[in-house]
Amino acid sequence: MDHHIHPGSVDLASRNLKTGGSLEVARDVTTGMTVWATADVKIGGMIDGGRVYAGGSLELVGGAIGRDSGAVHAEGNLTVRHVLGILIQCGGRLTVARSVSTSHLIANEIDIQGKILSDCAQAETRIIVQEAGSKAGGPCILRATYPMSTTSTNSDSSTEGKPKRGKAVTSLRECKGRHSQSGRGTKSKGIARKGRTEKIRTQKQLDLEARRKWRDRQRELQKTAVIEVIGVARAGCRIDFGVAPLVLEENIGARRFRVDLKNRQIIVEKIE
Repeated sequence: MDHHIHPGSVDLASRNLKTGGSLEVARDVTTGMTVWATADVKIGGMIDGGRVYAGGSLELVGGAIGRDSGAVHAEGNLTVRHVLGILIQCGGRLTVARSVSTSHLIANEIDIQGKILSDCAQAETRIIVQEAGSKAGGPCILRATYPMSTTSTNSDSSTEGKPKRGKAVTSLRECKGRHSQSGRGTKSKGIARKGRTEKIRTQKQLDLEARRKWRDRQRELQKTAVIEVIGVARAGCRIDFGVAPLVLEENIGARRFRVDLKNRQIIVEKIE
């Protein structure tokens, strides 16, 4: 149907929900349960260890808590009250009304109207944060100009956000022709090997092309992308635009960060 309303929580009693239209859940999505819809989704309560996918926009009246199994993905815009220990991916604008803690946010644009205490907010075009980092100096990364199409969610900061390399060959045996029939000569064996080699080369070319397009897109984003901290950015925060990252050595307030493309470095400006 075009629109389905589920009057309670998504739990073991209701089982998982899947629809080809839009979906409205009156209460919570509980641990281990899944909600999937091709159009817009509205959750009247919170996501508590559940998984939600929306082909359109997603509205969370409450918060989103991971509990090791939770995850959220929306193709359009996404709004949520608060975020704790969860991965959230959004193809449009991600708006968090309150705090973010130990979570990974990925979106085209991110607006955190409260605090982000730890982990990472990663956007293509713009990040706006009221306050970043914690007094204890825990890890807090604000990262812009990272294209979403080939984004990696690896926790390793050295590779995070970069396109994954394709897996062309897992062992040398895959480069050799296998012959189950007897009587095949060296000529046919050579043809088989040549065919496999061509496929491997083609995959490598595709991987290199994907990486080139990703880099080109990042350079284009670097021309206009900004990160703004309206309140305080605390010491230890890491600002990253795909050039040499900036790690804050002291607390600073009301700052805008952008890229100086000529010198390939991050510029810090005061917000008036």
